[in-house]
Amino acid sequence: MPAPCHGSGACGQHMTHPLQLPLFGARVKIVEAGPPGTISSGILAGAVSQRDLMNTVIPAFAHGMQDEVRTDCSDLQAPPSRGCASGSQGEKWIQLFDQSASCVIEPDELAASAIMQTLLVPDVMIGGAPGFSVGVRFTAVPAAFTP
Repeated sequence: MPAPCHGSGACGQHMTHPLQLPLFGARVKIVEAGPPGTISSGILAGAVSQRDLMNTVIPAFAHGMQDEVRTDCSDLQAPPSRGCASGSQGEKWIQLFDQSASCVIEPDELAASAIMQTLLVPDVMIGGAPGFSVGVRFTAVPAAFTP
């Protein structure tokens, strides 16, 4: 378990976790071409199904939030502050999403929250299937791959 954060170290830095995001109806648009044979930037867009959102995205978000709670809160058994650094991301996640007051943000709690219910409405139809639109702009850099 990471050490609690009290104004030093990783405080204020957001943790990152890899997420495989299955998209349907995905498209890539090259926004800018670099020197011949290269790409400078582009946009990747598509949609995420309800099933993938509930089984992949929401659990990954809950896991990442819980990691920040563990980092920012030193005593999860001591209500009401739970030992959270004031104004920390961990404190905010507990206040927003820990409906059971267990100091564990469960995927079901996250999905059931008023904030997420507002966001969990499909906003696009692709090939007759409802989905949640996703768009990411990327910048490409040269790379060499060797087997």
